Amino acid sequence: TDWDIYHNISPADSRGHFLLMPTLSGRNTNWRGQTLTRSDCADIVEISSAIQPPASALICYNSMGAGASQNHIHLHIWPNPPI
Repeated sequence: TDWDIYHNISPADSRGHFLLMPTLSGRNTNWRGQTLTRSDCADIVEISSAIQPPASALICYNSMGAGASQNHIHLHIWPNPPI
């Protein structure tokens, strides 16, 4: 899956944070609810391993049952360490 990154216009961290979403051009596969697939998990491992310097950002997922604000597949990227 191809992923896009967007700056969150209402960041919860003063340093900013970002949203990671599957590219919307894959309408048949990426326009879906807030559920991770096995392929998504593999993609996130690959994306997180490319972050430089290592451990300088956290990638987080929260499902609808855990209070996700939007019911579409997305993850958050936060600066690390936390404030």
